[in-house]
Amino acid sequence: MTELHWREQQVLEGLAKGLTARAIGTTLGLGRTTVITYLVNLYRSLDALNAAHAVTLGFAKGFLRVEDFA
Repeated sequence: MTELHWREQQVLEGLAKGLTARAIGTTLGLGRTTVITYLVNLYRSLDALNAAHAVTLGFAKGFLRVEDFA
């Protein structure tokens, strides 16, 4: 299984909550550009096409759990 950098995991969790790159950055104390860099790396790691696809793959590959978002 692919491993995610801990920041990529945090960004993925933000995406799963429906946050924008700007909102994820505010939550994590990062700039929007830095978040976008993590998003690019996250998409590459998961082989995702966009945010929705990344979240779907995150659940499918076990990086996200439904229980954490209920």
